Amino acid sequence: MFNKPFEITGKHARIIKTYSPDNTAKDRIVFSKPDIRNKQIEFNIFGTFIYCYTLAAMVGIVEGRKAEVDKSEKYEVTIFLDIIQNYSSLLKRIVHFMILCHHNDLTVDGRIKKAFKSEQDDEIELEFHAYARGGLEIIDEYFQECQTAEDVIYHLYSFINDYSLDFDDEADEDYE
Repeated sequence: MFNKPFEITGKHARIIKTYSPDNTAKDRIVFSKPDIRNKQIEFNIFGTFIYCYTLAAMVGIVEGRKAEVDKSEKYEVTIFLDIIQNYSSLLKRIVHFMILCHHNDLTVDGRIKKAFKSEQDDEIELEFHAYARGGLEIIDEYFQECQTAEDVIYHLYSFINDYSLDFDDEADEDYE
């Protein structure tokens, strides 16, 4: 699993290029803010393609949203194998989480076994990519209307608020 480059196409590649640093994306969203010397510095929502893609996978899994491969737009993104290998432990943890959360056809023991024995399972990798594409669509829904740094901050706050756990509420539920 994760032994070849990630090839992302169509609208999903456009989304990654839009929110990550890439000088070739015509729809790239670049924000700027003044540094301490009042010189404008540029920033993106995500620092790299892999950050965007792994977060998208997690969001897609949490939301249970998958998306098919899209080729309707002429965008392509490649996340190279050396980068994937550098993030392999994170990617595998995301896959474990995906299996534990969404393979309800198996018993709990079956999900645990499958999660930690899925190293060579190509179907599991395809499922991971489907969730990542679904997560990219969710990310685009959050940020597509951002025009300023203030918009990004507002939408990041909303995004973080929607996807963070409120431990106080959960703790209260455990003791009721």
